[in-house]
Amino acid sequence: MMYEHSRQINATLKKCSEMDDMCHLYNMELMQQRERIENLKRKLHSYNKNIEEQESIFKNVVKYTDGFINNIITFLERFSNSKELNVLSNCAKYCLADDVDELNLINNFNKVNNISSHKKKEIKTTKLVNNKYKNDYSNKISIYS
Repeated sequence: MMYEHSRQINATLKKCSEMDDMCHLYNMELMQQRERIENLKRKLHSYNKNIEEQESIFKNVVKYTDGFINNIITFLERFSNSKELNVLSNCAKYCLADDVDELNLINNFNKVNNISSHKKKEIKTTKLVNNKYKNDYSNKISIYS
């Protein structure tokens, strides 16, 4: 009976020792998990800080470029609404052409690349240039109107 009783005590101590070892192992795992979590928190904080800095830079860029773009839009609106500059806005670009073949080439290029309403204007412009401004050195035609 005594032998059996000591066997039970030994078994209990052995179980207790195993439980203690398991508890120690779990505590080690828990500490490692906490370290990983802390590292992730630091990285997340760093990423959030970078994002805030980038947002601040972006907001400043938007703030300053928005005013600049609004100034350009206002200038263009005034330019297009100006009666004195209306002729310039309708005849914005010119191309120097040396001969009638170049005029025809440019006219054909415009026909391919522009919509039909613009084609009629460009054909009229080319005819005006051919009839009115023929000279021996160069002719000017409007690429778009």
